[in-house]
Amino acid sequence: MRNLIYNGQIIVDGKMSIPQGYILFFGNDILEVGSDESKLETYLSDQSIECYDAKGNWVLPGLIDIHNHGADGIDFVAADNDGVNHIAKKIINEGVTGFLASTTVDDKKEMLEMAKRLGEYKYEDGAICLGIHMEGPFLSDKYRAVMRLEYLRNPDIEEYEDWQKASKNFIKVITIAPELKGALEFIRQVKYKTIVMIGHTNADVKTVELAKDSGAKGFTHFYNAMSQHLHREPGVVTAGFLWDELYCELICDGWHINKDVLKMTIKQLTPERIILITDAMPGKGMADGRFLFCKQWIIKENGQTHIEGETRIAGSTTPLNEMCRNVMEWCSCSINDIVQMACVNPSNLLKENKKGQLVKGYDADIVVFDSSFNPLVVYVKGDRKL
Repeated sequence: MRNLIYNGQIIVDGKMSIPQGYILFFGNDILEVGSDESKLETYLSDQSIECYDAKGNWVLPGLIDIHNHGADGIDFVAADNDGVNHIAKKIINEGVTGFLASTTVDDKKEMLEMAKRLGEYKYEDGAICLGIHMEGPFLSDKYRAVMRLEYLRNPDIEEYEDWQKASKNFIKVITIAPELKGALEFIRQVKYKTIVMIGHTNADVKTVELAKDSGAKGFTHFYNAMSQHLHREPGVVTAGFLWDELYCELICDGWHINKDVLKMTIKQLTPERIILITDAMPGKGMADGRFLFCKQWIIKENGQTHIEGETRIAGSTTPLNEMCRNVMEWCSCSINDIVQMACVNPSNLLKENKKGQLVKGYDADIVVFDSSFNPLVVYVKGDRKL
Protein backbone atom coordinates (compact mmCIF):
# COMPACT_ATOMS: atom_id res chain seq x y z
CA MET A 1 0.00 0.00 0.00
CA ARG A 2 1.18 3.53 -0.78
CA ASN A 3 1.53 5.96 2.13
CA LEU A 4 0.95 9.70 2.27
CA ILE A 5 2.09 12.17 4.91
CA TYR A 6 0.36 15.51 4.33
CA ASN A 7 -0.31 18.88 5.95
CA GLY A 8 3.25 19.07 7.30
CA GLN A 9 6.25 21.36 7.14
CA ILE A 10 8.42 19.25 4.85
CA ILE A 11 12.10 19.83 5.66
CA VAL A 12 13.67 18.44 2.51
CA ASP A 13 17.34 18.95 3.43
CA GLY A 14 19.59 21.59 4.99
CA LYS A 15 18.39 24.32 2.63
CA MET A 16 14.95 23.58 1.26
CA SER A 17 11.58 23.25 2.93
CA ILE A 18 7.93 23.16 1.86
CA PRO A 19 5.75 25.05 4.39
CA GLN A 20 2.65 22.97 3.74
CA GLY A 21 3.44 19.88 1.72
CA TYR A 22 3.12 16.15 1.38
CA ILE A 23 5.24 13.05 0.80
CA LEU A 24 3.97 10.04 -1.12
CA PHE A 25 5.94 6.82 -0.71
CA PHE A 26 5.63 3.14 -1.49
CA GLY A 27 7.77 0.55 0.27
CA ASN A 28 11.28 1.90 0.60
CA ASP A 29 10.94 4.55 -2.11
CA ILE A 30 9.83 8.16 -1.87
CA LEU A 31 7.62 8.65 -4.93
CA GLU A 32 6.83 12.33 -4.68
CA VAL A 33 7.43 15.37 -2.47
CA GLY A 34 5.31 18.39 -3.25
CA SER A 35 2.52 20.87 -2.49
CA ASP A 36 0.21 20.57 -5.50
CA GLU A 37 -3.30 20.92 -4.01
CA SER A 38 -5.10 19.15 -6.87
CA LYS A 39 -2.77 16.14 -6.61
CA LEU A 40 -3.22 16.10 -2.85
CA GLU A 41 -7.01 16.00 -3.18
CA THR A 42 -6.68 13.05 -5.54
CA TYR A 43 -4.38 11.20 -3.15
CA LEU A 44 -6.63 11.85 -0.13
CA SER A 45 -9.64 10.43 -1.95
CA ASP A 46 -7.77 7.30 -3.05
CA GLN A 47 -8.80 4.42 -0.77
CA SER A 48 -5.64 2.50 -1.65
CA ILE A 49 -3.42 5.14 0.03
CA GLU A 50 -2.89 5.18 3.80
CA CYS A 51 -2.85 8.83 4.90
CA TYR A 52 -1.29 10.52 7.93
CA ASP A 53 -2.15 14.12 8.81
CA ALA A 54 1.01 15.80 10.14
CA LYS A 55 -1.12 18.70 11.47
CA GLY A 56 1.46 21.34 10.66
CA ASN A 57 4.34 19.56 12.40
CA TRP A 58 7.84 19.11 11.02
CA VAL A 59 8.42 16.23 8.61
CA LEU A 60 12.11 15.31 8.50
CA PRO A 61 14.43 12.67 7.11
CA GLY A 62 15.24 10.11 9.81
CA LEU A 63 18.07 11.12 12.14
CA ILE A 64 21.36 9.22 11.74
CA ASP A 65 23.57 8.62 14.80
CA ILE A 66 27.09 7.68 13.68
CA HIS A 67 28.51 7.44 17.23
CA ASN A 68 26.49 5.26 19.60
CA HIS A 69 27.93 2.72 22.08
CA GLY A 70 24.67 1.36 23.43
CA ALA A 71 21.66 1.86 25.69
CA ASP A 72 19.43 0.06 28.22
CA GLY A 73 22.44 -1.59 29.85
CA ILE A 74 23.63 -3.04 26.51
CA ASP A 75 27.13 -2.31 25.19
CA PHE A 76 27.78 -2.98 21.50
CA VAL A 77 31.13 -4.48 22.50
CA ALA A 78 29.29 -7.48 23.96
CA ALA A 79 26.00 -7.30 22.05
CA ASP A 80 24.71 -10.15 19.91
CA ASN A 81 22.09 -9.72 17.19
CA ASP A 82 19.29 -9.56 19.76
CA GLY A 83 21.14 -6.82 21.63
CA VAL A 84 21.74 -4.75 18.50
CA ASN A 85 18.10 -5.02 17.50
CA HIS A 86 16.95 -4.14 21.03
CA ILE A 87 18.85 -0.85 20.79
CA ALA A 88 17.59 -0.36 17.23
CA LYS A 89 14.00 -0.54 18.47
CA LYS A 90 14.73 1.70 21.44
CA ILE A 91 16.22 4.59 19.47
CA ILE A 92 13.20 4.79 17.19
CA ASN A 93 11.76 6.81 20.08
CA GLU A 94 14.43 9.45 19.35
CA GLY A 95 13.53 9.66 15.67
CA VAL A 96 16.71 7.81 14.74
CA THR A 97 16.31 5.58 11.67
CA GLY A 98 19.99 4.69 11.06
CA PHE A 99 23.04 4.29 13.29
CA LEU A 100 26.53 2.89 13.64
CA ALA A 101 27.40 0.41 16.39
CA SER A 102 30.38 2.03 18.11
CA THR A 103 32.90 -0.08 19.97
CA THR A 104 35.71 0.58 22.43
CA VAL A 105 39.13 -1.00 22.94
CA ASP A 106 40.06 -4.56 23.89
CA ASP A 107 42.77 -7.13 23.24
CA LYS A 108 43.25 -8.60 19.77
CA LYS A 109 41.27 -11.77 20.39
CA GLU A 110 38.26 -10.00 21.88
CA MET A 111 38.17 -7.32 19.19
CA LEU A 112 38.22 -9.96 16.50
CA GLU A 113 35.32 -11.77 18.18
CA MET A 114 33.46 -8.48 18.51
CA ALA A 115 33.90 -7.73 14.79
CA LYS A 116 32.62 -11.19 13.90
CA ARG A 117 29.61 -10.93 16.22
CA LEU A 118 28.55 -7.49 14.96
CA GLY A 119 29.19 -8.55 11.38
CA GLU A 120 26.49 -11.20 11.78
CA TYR A 121 23.86 -8.49 12.33
CA LYS A 122 20.52 -9.13 10.67
CA TYR A 123 17.84 -6.46 10.70
CA GLU A 124 14.69 -7.31 12.64
CA ASP A 125 12.98 -4.07 13.63
CA GLY A 126 13.52 -0.43 14.50
CA ALA A 127 16.35 1.70 13.17
CA ILE A 128 18.89 0.16 10.79
CA CYS A 129 22.46 -0.55 11.84
CA LEU A 130 24.51 0.85 8.96
CA GLY A 131 27.83 -0.57 10.13
CA ILE A 132 30.47 -0.61 12.84
CA HIS A 133 32.44 2.33 14.19
CA MET A 134 35.71 1.10 15.70
CA GLU A 135 36.67 3.76 18.25
CA GLY A 136 40.19 2.48 18.74
CA PRO A 137 42.36 0.70 19.71
CA PHE A 138 44.84 2.95 17.87
CA LEU A 139 44.50 5.87 20.27
CA SER A 140 46.62 8.18 22.43
CA ASP A 141 47.27 7.17 26.02
CA LYS A 142 47.17 10.85 27.08
CA TYR A 143 43.64 11.33 25.75
CA ARG A 144 42.28 7.85 26.27
CA ALA A 145 39.24 9.02 28.33
CA VAL A 146 37.22 5.86 29.12
CA MET A 147 39.51 3.58 27.07
CA ARG A 148 41.57 1.03 29.01
CA LEU A 149 45.29 1.90 28.83
CA GLU A 150 46.49 -1.69 28.50
CA TYR A 151 44.50 -2.17 25.26
CA LEU A 152 45.88 0.84 23.38
CA ARG A 153 48.37 0.10 20.60
CA ASN A 154 49.89 1.38 17.38
CA PRO A 155 48.04 0.97 14.07
CA ASP A 156 48.27 -2.49 12.56
CA ILE A 157 46.94 -2.97 9.05
CA GLU A 158 46.86 -6.75 9.39
CA GLU A 159 44.71 -6.53 12.51
CA TYR A 160 42.35 -4.18 10.68
CA GLU A 161 42.11 -6.58 7.72
CA ASP A 162 41.29 -9.40 10.13
CA TRP A 163 38.45 -7.30 11.58
CA GLN A 164 37.08 -6.53 8.15
CA LYS A 165 37.17 -10.15 7.09
CA ALA A 166 35.51 -11.29 10.32
CA SER A 167 32.81 -8.60 10.06
CA LYS A 168 32.17 -9.17 6.34
CA ASN A 169 33.36 -5.62 5.60
CA PHE A 170 30.88 -4.11 8.05
CA ILE A 171 33.41 -1.66 9.56
CA LYS A 172 32.44 1.73 8.15
CA VAL A 173 34.36 4.13 10.44
CA ILE A 174 37.51 3.94 12.54
CA THR A 175 38.80 6.56 14.99
CA ILE A 176 42.58 6.91 15.14
CA ALA A 177 45.26 9.12 16.73
CA PRO A 178 47.35 10.24 13.72
CA GLU A 179 50.52 10.92 15.72
CA LEU A 180 51.02 7.22 16.47
CA LYS A 181 53.74 5.27 14.70
CA GLY A 182 52.50 4.06 11.33
CA ALA A 183 49.21 5.99 11.56
CA LEU A 184 49.55 8.02 8.37
CA GLU A 185 50.38 4.99 6.26
CA PHE A 186 47.49 3.15 7.93
CA ILE A 187 45.11 5.94 6.92
CA ARG A 188 46.34 5.84 3.32
CA GLN A 189 45.76 2.09 3.13
CA VAL A 190 42.32 1.84 4.75
CA LYS A 191 40.65 5.02 3.41
CA TYR A 192 39.18 3.19 0.40
CA LYS A 193 37.26 0.77 2.62
CA THR A 194 36.71 2.67 5.85
CA ILE A 195 36.16 6.30 6.84
CA VAL A 196 38.95 7.51 9.11
CA MET A 197 38.14 9.98 11.88
CA ILE A 198 40.70 11.71 14.11
CA GLY A 199 40.13 11.37 17.85
CA HIS A 200 41.54 10.49 21.26
CA THR A 201 44.67 12.22 20.07
CA ASN A 202 47.53 14.46 21.19
CA ALA A 203 48.43 15.46 17.63
CA ASP A 204 49.61 18.94 16.73
CA VAL A 205 48.04 20.90 13.91
CA LYS A 206 50.69 19.87 11.37
CA THR A 207 50.12 16.18 12.04
CA VAL A 208 46.39 16.66 11.54
CA GLU A 209 47.14 18.28 8.19
CA LEU A 210 49.16 15.23 7.19
CA ALA A 211 46.31 12.98 8.30
CA LYS A 212 43.86 15.04 6.23
CA ASP A 213 46.09 14.79 3.20
CA SER A 214 46.37 11.04 3.80
CA GLY A 215 42.60 10.64 3.73
CA ALA A 216 41.08 11.39 7.17
CA LYS A 217 37.58 12.84 6.94
CA GLY A 218 36.87 14.49 10.28
CA PHE A 219 37.02 14.56 14.08
CA THR A 220 35.47 12.21 16.61
CA HIS A 221 33.57 14.12 19.36
CA PHE A 222 35.27 17.43 18.59
CA TYR A 223 36.82 19.13 21.67
CA ASN A 224 36.58 15.99 23.79
CA ALA A 225 39.66 13.77 24.21
CA MET A 226 42.02 15.76 21.99
CA SER A 227 44.71 18.45 22.08
CA GLN A 228 43.16 21.89 22.32
CA HIS A 229 43.37 25.33 20.67
CA LEU A 230 46.36 26.97 22.39
CA HIS A 231 47.81 30.11 20.87
CA ARG A 232 51.40 28.88 21.03
CA GLU A 233 50.73 25.15 20.74
CA PRO A 234 47.94 24.70 18.15
CA GLY A 235 46.41 21.27 18.45
CA VAL A 236 43.59 19.21 16.98
CA VAL A 237 40.89 21.76 17.85
CA THR A 238 42.85 24.43 15.97
CA ALA A 239 42.95 22.13 12.97
CA GLY A 240 39.18 21.77 13.11
CA PHE A 241 38.82 25.46 12.34
CA LEU A 242 41.41 25.47 9.56
CA TRP A 243 40.15 22.94 7.00
CA ASP A 244 36.61 23.16 5.67
CA GLU A 245 36.59 19.66 4.19
CA LEU A 246 36.70 17.96 7.61
CA TYR A 247 33.54 17.09 9.55
CA CYS A 248 33.31 17.71 13.30
CA GLU A 249 31.15 15.53 15.56
CA LEU A 250 29.55 17.43 18.45
CA ILE A 251 27.98 16.09 21.66
CA CYS A 252 25.32 18.66 22.54
CA ASP A 253 24.17 17.56 25.99
CA GLY A 254 25.36 20.76 27.66
CA TRP A 255 28.16 19.33 29.75
CA HIS A 256 30.52 17.67 27.28
CA ILE A 257 30.86 21.12 25.69
CA ASN A 258 29.89 24.48 27.22
CA LYS A 259 26.78 25.98 25.61
CA ASP A 260 28.58 29.17 24.54
CA VAL A 261 31.36 27.13 22.96
CA LEU A 262 28.73 25.17 21.04
CA LYS A 263 27.17 28.41 19.85
CA MET A 264 30.53 29.80 18.73
CA THR A 265 31.50 26.53 17.03
CA ILE A 266 28.33 26.25 14.96
CA LYS A 267 28.59 29.93 14.03
CA GLN A 268 32.19 29.62 12.85
CA LEU A 269 32.16 26.15 11.28
CA THR A 270 28.58 26.44 9.96
CA PRO A 271 26.11 23.53 10.00
CA GLU A 272 27.63 22.17 6.75
CA ARG A 273 30.60 20.84 8.74
CA ILE A 274 28.96 19.52 11.91
CA ILE A 275 27.53 16.10 12.72
CA LEU A 276 25.39 15.78 15.84
CA ILE A 277 26.05 12.56 17.76
CA THR A 278 25.05 11.00 21.06
CA ASP A 279 28.24 9.13 22.02
CA ALA A 280 25.69 7.13 23.99
CA MET A 281 26.84 4.62 26.60
CA PRO A 282 24.91 1.67 28.11
CA GLY A 283 23.36 3.85 30.83
CA LYS A 284 21.27 5.79 28.31
CA GLY A 285 17.62 5.08 28.93
CA MET A 286 18.33 3.75 32.42
CA ALA A 287 17.99 5.26 35.89
CA ASP A 288 21.09 6.63 37.59
CA GLY A 289 23.36 3.85 38.76
CA ARG A 290 26.46 1.79 38.05
CA PHE A 291 27.13 0.36 34.59
CA LEU A 292 29.85 -1.75 32.99
CA PHE A 293 31.32 0.02 29.95
CA CYS A 294 34.69 -0.65 28.31
CA LYS A 295 35.36 -3.31 30.97
CA GLN A 296 35.15 -0.83 33.85
CA TRP A 297 32.49 0.51 36.15
CA ILE A 298 30.83 3.77 35.18
CA ILE A 299 28.68 5.90 37.46
CA LYS A 300 25.67 7.75 36.07
CA GLU A 301 24.48 10.60 38.27
CA ASN A 302 21.86 13.18 37.23
CA GLY A 303 22.30 12.04 33.64
CA GLN A 304 26.07 12.59 33.66
CA THR A 305 28.68 9.83 33.64
CA HIS A 306 32.18 9.29 34.97
CA ILE A 307 34.52 6.40 35.64
CA GLU A 308 34.01 5.06 39.16
CA GLY A 309 36.47 6.75 41.52
CA GLU A 310 37.57 9.25 38.85
CA THR A 311 36.33 12.40 37.12
CA ARG A 312 36.91 11.25 33.53
CA ILE A 313 33.75 11.50 31.41
CA ALA A 314 32.41 8.18 30.15
CA GLY A 315 29.99 8.96 27.34
CA SER A 316 26.58 10.60 27.14
CA THR A 317 23.08 9.50 28.09
CA THR A 318 21.15 12.17 26.16
CA PRO A 319 18.97 11.02 23.21
CA LEU A 320 19.69 12.50 19.77
CA ASN A 321 16.35 14.29 19.48
CA GLU A 322 17.11 16.09 22.75
CA MET A 323 20.54 17.06 21.37
CA CYS A 324 18.74 18.56 18.36
CA ARG A 325 16.36 20.46 20.61
CA ASN A 326 19.27 21.78 22.67
CA VAL A 327 21.07 23.07 19.58
CA MET A 328 17.95 24.85 18.32
CA GLU A 329 17.41 26.50 21.69
CA TRP A 330 21.00 27.36 22.63
CA CYS A 331 22.46 28.19 19.23
CA SER A 332 19.50 29.76 17.40
CA CYS A 333 19.69 27.11 14.69
CA SER A 334 16.88 26.63 12.19
CA ILE A 335 15.15 23.33 11.58
CA ASN A 336 17.00 23.14 8.24
CA ASP A 337 20.28 23.52 10.16
CA ILE A 338 19.29 20.55 12.32
CA VAL A 339 18.54 18.42 9.26
CA GLN A 340 21.92 19.40 7.81
CA MET A 341 23.76 18.33 10.97
CA ALA A 342 21.74 15.26 11.98
CA CYS A 343 20.66 13.87 8.59
CA VAL A 344 22.46 15.25 5.53
CA ASN A 345 26.04 15.35 6.87
CA PRO A 346 26.11 11.89 8.46
CA SER A 347 24.61 10.32 5.35
CA ASN A 348 27.16 12.13 3.16
CA LEU A 349 30.05 11.04 5.36
CA LEU A 350 28.90 7.41 5.27
CA LYS A 351 28.15 7.67 1.52
CA GLU A 352 24.59 6.56 2.19
CA ASN A 353 23.45 8.17 -1.02
CA LYS A 354 19.72 7.53 -0.58
CA LYS A 355 19.37 8.73 3.02
CA GLY A 356 19.40 12.04 4.83
CA GLN A 357 17.02 13.96 2.52
CA LEU A 358 13.36 13.86 1.54
CA VAL A 359 13.77 13.57 -2.21
CA LYS A 360 12.11 11.43 -4.87
CA GLY A 361 13.97 8.13 -5.17
CA TYR A 362 15.46 8.31 -1.67
CA ASP A 363 14.72 5.84 1.12
CA ALA A 364 11.44 6.38 2.96
CA ASP A 365 13.10 6.99 6.33
CA ILE A 366 10.77 9.69 7.60
CA VAL A 367 9.97 11.21 10.99
CA VAL A 368 7.26 13.65 12.06
CA PHE A 369 8.44 15.80 14.98
CA ASP A 370 6.47 18.25 17.07
CA SER A 371 7.84 21.70 17.96
CA SER A 372 9.56 20.26 21.07
CA PHE A 373 11.35 17.74 18.86
CA ASN A 374 9.42 14.73 20.10
CA PRO A 375 8.83 12.14 17.36
CA LEU A 376 5.15 11.55 16.64
CA VAL A 377 5.51 8.95 13.88
CA VAL A 378 8.54 7.18 12.43
CA TYR A 379 8.88 5.27 9.18
CA VAL A 380 11.91 3.12 8.34
CA LYS A 381 12.12 2.01 4.72
CA GLY A 382 8.44 2.88 4.44
CA ASP A 383 7.34 0.76 7.40
CA ARG A 384 5.75 2.58 10.31
CA LYS A 385 7.66 1.92 13.53
CA LEU A 386 6.08 4.46 15.88
